Amino acid sequence: HIIRIVVLADTGTACCERVRSLLRHAPGAVVECDVGRLSGPATEVIGILARLRFTTLSCGGRLTLRHADPALW
Repeated sequence: HIIRIVVLADTGTACCERVRSLLRHAPGAVVECDVGRLSGPATEVIGILARLRFTTLSCGGRLTLRHADPALW
């Protein structure tokens, strides 16, 4: 299974809750995050992505990023 979500700075916490809920029904799924519109201070962006990664892994999923700013790499 692939779960696709769009992440914005003001929806970071909501995205974590959504991912947790979706992975309950699809354990082991890949969570594909479109982060192309994610903006804000670097520490905020990294914090959001870290929370998403932790949430995904702790629920048995795997996180991938789409449209990530090259500065994140």
